[in-house]
Amino acid sequence: SDDHVVLRPAAVPSVAVAALRDGDTLDVNQAAARELVLLPSVGPKLAARIVAERERRHGFRRTDDLLSVHGIGPATYARIQRFVRVGPFHAESR
Repeated sequence: SDDHVVLRPAAVPSVAVAALRDGDTLDVNQAAARELVLLPSVGPKLAARIVAERERRHGFRRTDDLLSVHGIGPATYARIQRFVRVGPFHAESR
């Protein structure tokens, strides 16, 4: 019998992983919560708050707008700043 089990990492968007690895940045106006968790110090709850704040504001205008997200203070912002950018905002169709 084949008792060998292949463990695969959780489904993570490989495009986002590759971009961050290669020194690119995530667009906080386009990234899904599952991509935002790739940022340092950003877990699932904080990623969900970033998405919610983005929707509430109809997009971020500048990266430091992230400071308005509950849970992102100066220290967290300093850790993620070099990994993020702000592009055009497109509301998800519902």
